[in-house]
Amino acid sequence: MRVRGRAFVSGGKAEFSVSEDIFNSPEWAREVLRDADTGLWRIVIDGDRGRMWANDTMLELLGLVSFPGPEECYAHWLSRVKPAALPRVLRAVEGMREGAGMQEVEYLWQHPGKGWIYVRCAGRRVADPEGRGSLCLQGYHQDITALHEARESLREHLAWKHNACRIASLGTFEAEWEEEDGRKVCRLHGNDICAGQFGVDFSRPAEEILALFREREPERDEMFWAELEEPSCWVPGRKVRREIAYIHPEDGKRLFEIQWEYIQRADGKLKAVAVTRDITDERRMEQTLRDAKEKAEAASEAKSLFLANMSHEIRTPMNGILGLSTLLLRERLNPRQADYAAKLQDVTRSLLGVLNDVLDFSKIEARHIELETRPFSLFHLLNSIQTIMRARGEDKDVGFRLIRDDSVPEFLEGDALRLRQILMNLCDNAIKFSSSGEVTLSVCAAPSRKAGDLIELRFAVRDQGIGISPDKLESLFEPFVQADTSTTRKYGGTGLGLSICRSLARLMGGDIAVASRPGEGSEFTVTVDLKNAREEPVHSSPGESTEDVSGLHVLVAEDNDINQEIMRSLLHELGVSCDVAENGEEAVAAFARHPGYDGIFMDVQMPVMDGYRATALILEEQKKRGSSVPIVALSANVMARDEEMSRLAGMEGHLGKPVELATLASTLAGWKKRKFKAVRGGSGE
Repeated sequence: MRVRGRAFVSGGKAEFSVSEDIFNSPEWAREVLRDADTGLWRIVIDGDRGRMWANDTMLELLGLVSFPGPEECYAHWLSRVKPAALPRVLRAVEGMREGAGMQEVEYLWQHPGKGWIYVRCAGRRVADPEGRGSLCLQGYHQDITALHEARESLREHLAWKHNACRIASLGTFEAEWEEEDGRKVCRLHGNDICAGQFGVDFSRPAEEILALFREREPERDEMFWAELEEPSCWVPGRKVRREIAYIHPEDGKRLFEIQWEYIQRADGKLKAVAVTRDITDERRMEQTLRDAKEKAEAASEAKSLFLANMSHEIRTPMNGILGLSTLLLRERLNPRQADYAAKLQDVTRSLLGVLNDVLDFSKIEARHIELETRPFSLFHLLNSIQTIMRARGEDKDVGFRLIRDDSVPEFLEGDALRLRQILMNLCDNAIKFSSSGEVTLSVCAAPSRKAGDLIELRFAVRDQGIGISPDKLESLFEPFVQADTSTTRKYGGTGLGLSICRSLARLMGGDIAVASRPGEGSEFTVTVDLKNAREEPVHSSPGESTEDVSGLHVLVAEDNDINQEIMRSLLHELGVSCDVAENGEEAVAAFARHPGYDGIFMDVQMPVMDGYRATALILEEQKKRGSSVPIVALSANVMARDEEMSRLAGMEGHLGKPVELATLASTLAGWKKRKFKAVRGGSGE
């Protein structure tokens, strides 16, 4: 036998002259086989005795440095076949024995240096050159480890793709054009999910499948499907996406999202790769959510309308009670009568506070509340709170002290009314839940941690009252929650105040926290972000005025007899004369007769003609005359949208009923300044 160019001689006799056999191949053939890691072998089997001859590449593949001899080479090869694969190898040998043609088998083989490798062996039976009738086999041997790993990687990738599509219920199909008998033919291949989605068989010709797609689509978009049948429309990288309705032969009408992209293969040919998704349930869910959203919005609108109507119906008589009690207290009453009138006013204000809490909570819940940004004096606001709280604390022998750090600026920009609401609520609660001792309100300032020119104000309200148990602290700021039911019975309240305060504080860029121990009192800490005021405010605090407004003459449009009487009396107390119109039509006529009013208080809900229409007509008349008379709504409608409607109607303000004397005076003071400025301008000064 010739191995590595030399003949092997056994017992002085050449067993094979391989120079004329498979090993005597041209040099180029040997190089090809060597480069392809393909070794050639011949095996001769006599009974239980096996012998193997191998070329150089085969010896390298077997991990042999030199040829050990036919029997040793055969034993080396056979002993390293993985036991589990040995039956397959022997079946292939049996197939060769029976002359069944070329037999191929892949198996694991233990290489002396590389460990377990994957090999492919193929061979067939040939004539015994010695004529002994021995079983003579010859063939090739390849190391296919890299190929096996690539196939396994591909198999894992395909399995991953299959599982991903299965889990996500994604259908996929590919379309490509091929030459067949001199003509171009479209081929469609799809996965089982896609076939099930559309009820088609991808083994059928592409034209049949595309025809079914078109027939089962109710909208019959011919251009959408025709693009797949026209290769001239295919552009590398172009993406197509569409949602279609589709009539499935068994499931009926379904909705699908189809996306495909034209991808250029390595050989330059184009193919369309598509993904299909059944979105029927998704769209139904979206519609269900839209319907639920619309119902929720309708319910919210109905609730808002109910609250607005409730507010209007309660505020109208409350305006009468508060106004009449205010007027009554200005009369000469004996001490007992004065006490009754004062208590009547207090309980009316308490009822108003409950109503305002409900409305504020509703606004916050619906995200309809908006903060104003106006300059105000913080010092004046705090001093005002101190005056009120000291008066309330005197009845219970509870002191009140204001501590203001030097770091706190006086003039700021923000919503003073809402800040006052927060602090008043906390201080009022502190006095309410204290029977002795002292309540302190302290404030300090520091640069805000947020960007910009904001200042962080930190307020702390501390009392020596009943305190709060630790298990109640976490839920204290939830709406309608109080420390316990006995608190509700003893101290009253809706349980909305702290929830509203926290929401307002967060709207102002801060928050509220509490620390408390039962029997030792509580400390509420509030932080808000405000800006330094660029200019000093005209009035120190909203709703308060000490200016003389006497001498003004105004028009009041009000349909309620009691409210008319109250407005006349309150204005008379301020030295202001007025005319009264019972509806919008009368108000328009009154202005036409006397366009020189200093201002107009306009109710919005009136018979014959409402306040919005009356305002529009009066503004038209003012435009003709070149005059400018301020109009302010005076209404029991106090929702945010009511204020917005007044503004859109052309009114300059919106006062809610019941109106306080101080608020009325503040509005009138602004009108008087406006009148004075107009007079000075008209006189040329």
